[in-house]
Amino acid sequence: MPTIKFYLQKPKEANQNKKYPIIINLQYNNKQQKLSSKISIEPSKWLKSKRRVRKNNAREPYNYHLEINEKLEQYERRSNDLVFSCLLKDIPLTKNLVTAAIQGKLQGLRIKKDFFEAFDEFIYLKKPSIKPETLKRYNTTKNYLFDMQTLNGKEIKFNTIDDHFYRDLQDFTFNVNEHSTNYFCKHVNILKMFMKWANNKNYHGNDKYLEFKAKEVQPEIIYLTSKELNQIISTDMPTKYLEKTKDILCFACTTGLRYSDLKGLQKGHIKIEMVDNQKVHFLHMKTKKTLKVVKIPLIDLGLKIYHKYKNTDGLYLLNVYSNQKLNQYLKEVCEIAKINQPTEKTRYVGKNITTTLRPKWELVTSHIGRKTFVSLLYASNGDSKMAKALTGHTQDSTFDRYLFIPDAQKVNLLSKLNSKIIIE
Repeated sequence: MPTIKFYLQKPKEANQNKKYPIIINLQYNNKQQKLSSKISIEPSKWLKSKRRVRKNNAREPYNYHLEINEKLEQYERRSNDLVFSCLLKDIPLTKNLVTAAIQGKLQGLRIKKDFFEAFDEFIYLKKPSIKPETLKRYNTTKNYLFDMQTLNGKEIKFNTIDDHFYRDLQDFTFNVNEHSTNYFCKHVNILKMFMKWANNKNYHGNDKYLEFKAKEVQPEIIYLTSKELNQIISTDMPTKYLEKTKDILCFACTTGLRYSDLKGLQKGHIKIEMVDNQKVHFLHMKTKKTLKVVKIPLIDLGLKIYHKYKNTDGLYLLNVYSNQKLNQYLKEVCEIAKINQPTEKTRYVGKNITTTLRPKWELVTSHIGRKTFVSLLYASNGDSKMAKALTGHTQDSTFDRYLFIPDAQKVNLLSKLNSKIIIE
């Protein structure tokens, strides 16, 4: 990873009122390039710890710290772009090249990048600021497009991203791989994000990608009814790993935690607080996906599971299995508990829609705990605002994907309306 640092040229004589140049020091692979930024300031205005110009105080005249610091950040961006380009093309860094890049004079010498080289740069530069799950999705899309190029024998270039490419991507997704519509949408959205980024970098001038429209379909909400949950609670499991899986499921159903938060749940996230002169155990943690803090009171079932595991070895409360194993074990737990309600499952592959009727246990995944929590919570009081406060949802559209309104609640609501209507 390249590093660029700024420092004030050391004065030969200590003079706080004399201006000295800000020096740019670029280091990469044991190489070092130094050059002047052509900006000079007094030593008293330089903040050595931040390597930037300090903000003037109220009594001092304006020292142009905003403009100078923005210029330094611009130099930093340009140098990073240059280093990455040289890395991809195996071009040696020279002082002239660095100077031209930092001064913005490299336009005519721009290193041309093909589609996948630019995609690599996009991922490389995004990596420090995105989550590992997001980074994995970006890499998956890049590899998916590369596989399509290999199969079709058509090189993907910036200027070939058009309606013909879009149809090829649809064919590759739906006919070749039989992947779902929502899987297709995820790739299209990441592709459009990358194309916009590459356009802003002046790697292409193609705007055909803006015409790509891919809309996700709402999947069925698979959740456990209160009867089914009680059925699981009362069913003894034949092995320790299934007993633990049952506990993980029940804890998820009473807290609404996502898989990533269940896996990261530490014993220290459970705290005791006084509420109306009563001790209440709260699950208090920052969610991994949205970084939103949730504070959830533990009901009796969740509290029982907490006490069962709080004295085990290690930092984490439940030591949750990998997502793949957990999904497998959950199906076993629900099959043993006879969660056999025939349930519709619809699969959308382009224009092809297939609906099958399967026992519910076959459709259970680690997400069912969160969907169960939301649906049962809403069914108990109908307060979506309170439910979102507990789950950490920030958008209604996302929350609705988890919410199933039971027929009994609909009948109860319409009964109230019916009582107010007089039929003569």
